[in-house]
Amino acid sequence: MKNKESGNRDNNKKSSLDRAEVIIKAVSKELRELAKELRLLKESQERFKKSQAKTDQQITRLEKVAENTSREVERVSKEVEKVSKEVEKVNKMVGDLTDGWGKFVLGFTEASIRNICEELNFEILNIYDLLKRRLDHEECEIDLMILSRLNGKPFILVVEVKSSIN
Repeated sequence: MKNKESGNRDNNKKSSLDRAEVIIKAVSKELRELAKELRLLKESQERFKKSQAKTDQQITRLEKVAENTSREVERVSKEVEKVSKEVEKVNKMVGDLTDGWGKFVLGFTEASIRNICEELNFEILNIYDLLKRRLDHEECEIDLMILSRLNGKPFILVVEVKSSIN
């Protein structure tokens, strides 16, 4: 019986060793797979770090561009404001000049009309200038209107003055 018991023990030991070997192989395989996954994870982490660094550089560059653009927009805005003020001044000067020119031409025309009326024997009763009226929803402007008489008959002379600076 001793032999049998000894054989059983040997078999049990062998069987335990076989199971231990199978477990060790499985654990070893699992460890290799975990090591591979860990290596892939580290590689992925390195790629992410490089990508993050590149993104950070791009963001920094874009922030500088945005800052420069903002300064340029502010500078251009100030220039536009300055130019707008200058244009406003020039417009006023041109308006004053053309208004002055228009008044000069109107005065010159009025004097000429007086001379013409005297030559034609019109008696001037009154002269009105720059009359503005609204007729049928339209604005009407008369530069000169002369109330006069000729041989006792009333006349109204209407004068349109045109002037241009060339």
